Amino acid sequence: MTDTTVGAIEEILGRKVRTYHSQILFDPDRAIEIFVLDPADD
Repeated sequence: MTDTTVGAIEEILGRKVRTYHSQILFDPDRAIEIFVLDPADD
């Protein structure tokens, strides 16, 4: 799952994912994904 998710984010944004955090919450049901990206090329 990690390779699929990180690969999709990198392809969509054109930036490398340095790390990420995935969290599942209950009541109410939520899924949270946080991605830390390399700096953008200027």
